[in-house]
Amino acid sequence: MESFVSVSAALENIGGGRLENLALLLPYFHQSFVALPWMDSFYVGYNSGAFYMIHAIRDNELIRNTFSAPDNAEYAVKMIRSGSNSDSQEFLFYDRELKLVEKRTEIYDGYDPRKRDWYVEALSAEKTIVTGPYTFFSSRQVGITAAHVLERGEGVVGADTVLAALSRLLQEQKLTPSTQIVLLKEGGEVVLSAGEKDLDQLQEIREKDEKAELHVSDLSSPAAHVLYQEIIARGGEGGKVIEVNGEKWFGHGRKLMTRKRGEMYLAIIAPFDELMVNAQMIRQRNLLIMLSVLIAAVGVGLYLSRLIAVSLHDLSSQAESIRDFKLTAPLNVQSRISEVDGLADTMTVMQSAINRFVEIARALSGEKDMERVLEMIVSEAQSITGADGGAIGLVSDDGKSFSYVLVRNIITGIHFGGSSGKEVPLSPLILEGETDRRQESVELAVVHDAETKVISDVSLGDKKACSNIRELYEREGYICHSLLLIPLLNRQDEVIGLLHLLNARDSGNEQIIDFSEHKIAYVKALSSNAALALDNNRLIRAQKELFDSFVRLIAGAIDTKSPYTGGHLRGPDGSRQTV
Repeated sequence: MESFVSVSAALENIGGGRLENLALLLPYFHQSFVALPWMDSFYVGYNSGAFYMIHAIRDNELIRNTFSAPDNAEYAVKMIRSGSNSDSQEFLFYDRELKLVEKRTEIYDGYDPRKRDWYVEALSAEKTIVTGPYTFFSSRQVGITAAHVLERGEGVVGADTVLAALSRLLQEQKLTPSTQIVLLKEGGEVVLSAGEKDLDQLQEIREKDEKAELHVSDLSSPAAHVLYQEIIARGGEGGKVIEVNGEKWFGHGRKLMTRKRGEMYLAIIAPFDELMVNAQMIRQRNLLIMLSVLIAAVGVGLYLSRLIAVSLHDLSSQAESIRDFKLTAPLNVQSRISEVDGLADTMTVMQSAINRFVEIARALSGEKDMERVLEMIVSEAQSITGADGGAIGLVSDDGKSFSYVLVRNIITGIHFGGSSGKEVPLSPLILEGETDRRQESVELAVVHDAETKVISDVSLGDKKACSNIRELYEREGYICHSLLLIPLLNRQDEVIGLLHLLNARDSGNEQIIDFSEHKIAYVKALSSNAALALDNNRLIRAQKELFDSFVRLIAGAIDTKSPYTGGHLRGPDGSRQTV
């Protein structure tokens, strides 16, 4: 409440002494009363004697009767415009929605804020002050006031709290039924008590004499008095076990604030037996909770371990099938454990990839048609990576040149070489001779270095290095971006050609992306098999040519040696026939 008062003193509409301005702050006051349920009223007194007070009625019938407020009134506003010179005062009543319910004028009751202790103390202080308990002018209830001078010194803002409300707040903080909570001055005078009997006693003596004090020794229980003597009266703080009438109590005294008229302390004292009862109940409850959690954890652990064991057994069986290259058996592992389910999905993808790889390898090794081999390699590589385009280029038998033999793009529909019957519209690239490696094309760099190259965006790179690829693909608005080039190596690790893939796409949104590492690894493995198939095809072709040359050589020798049999080796057109 002290913080609220000090902040309110700086509000713009509170200064100046114009009471009409304070009506603009009704929503602010409403929220403040909701946030501070123990605050009874808020008011502003000015040096001119003017006074503005808003009182929260809530369910307090005493306050409602004091102001003769309507039944639906939630707030009562009292305004005195010119202090002792006034002959009247105004009352305004507002409902919960801050709508004006009633307005009336009454005879001035003589209240002058400038003569109140809270006003005088706040003017002379540089910080928020808190008064001792006293009887309020309007409601005749006993309470305390927090007050703070306005920024320009033209008045004081204050807020009241009835001790009964604070007592209820303290009662909610009691650890045990017999716990005592008392707010004391350093001399032992009681400011506030959580005990209803003590509060009634304080109210009675205040009604008789506003200056009267209730000493801690007069409280209904002597425990608080003993604590005061043992700790507070000696100027100390902290906790201590004390004995009262043969019963042990645990007490704690703590200094709360320093007031102009002395220190103020909070004393809390509770019977040891009641504290131990609560501790034992808490311990037993915690033990039951721990036991329940342990039993539940064991049950859940057994259940989860069973689920994991069954799933892992199925995964182990599937791993053995993959080890034995039994790749056609379906994998059907469903688990509520996300990690196990993820492992099953990974093994399914692995099984499918291995099976696909083996089938491609078998098809490549068994295919004797060179054009079909090329088509299979490019088609499978595009399928794996989701690439738009793909091409294969081969190094000539004499190793002097490089030329593309197959080019495909599923987006633009271009198809050169292979089974298309169309020539690739690109001249062979010369491999021999002195060339500047910094200016050579990306294809020649791969052939020379025998290393895979990955380019994120062709359009942003060296245009000359990728000029051949751009010439092949870029037409009708199609742009080259991501590019992957993989060398094809034979058994002697010699580059016999290369495979390139263009513009990989995301399978989800079809956006062009970079070639991922795991797909590059798969394409490299595929390229190795493809290179072996091409090398085998080249060796078979070379052996066939060698055999034909050998036959022609023998036929020529026989023809030269015997003119009588030479004619049998010639065809009708005079050419030699192979035996």
